[in-house]
Amino acid sequence: MDIYNRINTVNSAIIGFNYPELEKGKNPDGSIFLRTNIIPLDVINQVYEQYKGSMNNESLDEFRNAIVVEPIIPASTQTLIDNALKRGENLSFTASNYEITLKEKNKDILAKLVNDSIARYINRYKPTYTIQEIGNDIYNYDYSDSYVLLNERVKMMEMAISSYENKNYMSSRLGYSFDMIAERIKNFKNVELQDYYSYYTINGFSKNRDNKLMRIDSKIQELVLENQALEGKAKILKEMLQDLKPNQKQLIIPNVGQEGVTINDQNDYYSKLVADYVVINNDIQDNKVKIKLLENSKLDIKIPSSEAKKILEEKLKVSVEKLNRIIEDMNSLSKEYIDSTYSDMIKIVSPVTTSTEGKPLILFIGIGVILGGMLGIFLAFMKEFIRNYKNKYN
Repeated sequence: MDIYNRINTVNSAIIGFNYPELEKGKNPDGSIFLRTNIIPLDVINQVYEQYKGSMNNESLDEFRNAIVVEPIIPASTQTLIDNALKRGENLSFTASNYEITLKEKNKDILAKLVNDSIARYINRYKPTYTIQEIGNDIYNYDYSDSYVLLNERVKMMEMAISSYENKNYMSSRLGYSFDMIAERIKNFKNVELQDYYSYYTINGFSKNRDNKLMRIDSKIQELVLENQALEGKAKILKEMLQDLKPNQKQLIIPNVGQEGVTINDQNDYYSKLVADYVVINNDIQDNKVKIKLLENSKLDIKIPSSEAKKILEEKLKVSVEKLNRIIEDMNSLSKEYIDSTYSDMIKIVSPVTTSTEGKPLILFIGIGVILGGMLGIFLAFMKEFIRNYKNKYN
């Protein structure tokens, strides 16, 4: 075993990433992948607190700055990057392997940093898409509320499928794909869910008429207040349009203590004001229509008969059971997809190894022995030479 000069001891390890989104420079959740986040600050702080007693009074800042994270870029890729830079172009590339180095004698410190960082990354970024099934409490809600809950669960499933990188993933074990799940969701929306919605909407059914009227009035009030705010904005825009002076290229802004603000491109600014004015007025008109529809709906609200209640309960039951079967199948497929796609999303490619910038002490010892031997021979030769010299001339 070699004995080293430990003054410049360096520990290093390599972390590797492997998941589809990395090619686009992103984490599995779609956020931007940053090299600086590979070893999180909270992990650094925790490891420092654990080992600071053995760091020779090294400060937290010194410890943090001693951690170096460098991408490992293949030579062929580096050549492409260099050639692109010579042409004045930027080549986007996210490395999959990163070397973590730390100038610290205790290799356990780097091992702790690496292992805790991997655990933190998996916990934060590994997808865990699980859609909760519809519970029996849905039967306690009003018909319109039950519909909202069902529709929201459908939207959650659609968003989950759209977020998967491989939307065409097909399970050989389960026998279906995300595309097939999406088609089942579409059919459910167009048939069972629409049938339930149409029946209670056309007939104006509600379990509690007074509560329904109160909620409609509350919604109407929200729209009225929203329109008041929009009308205020529309009034200001109208005044700005009227005060825009084409020949002076000035815009008079109401309630501002200036005579005018000079603008560089009058025509573009004027067009933008007109577009904003049109959008706001369209929103005002849309809200007025909504208010009118809500007012009319109040006249049709009624409690369903016993027969109608049974029909609604059956339609809701059919919808819940079918949607739950889709949710169950989707959760099974999602788990298989995530386990296969993200099983090695981050791992240790090379464990912690120790190196040194100095030479092995055994080398210095060997050189010393050799030099010492040569010096002994030289001294013996000189001693013999002097003795012979004395004998000859004396």
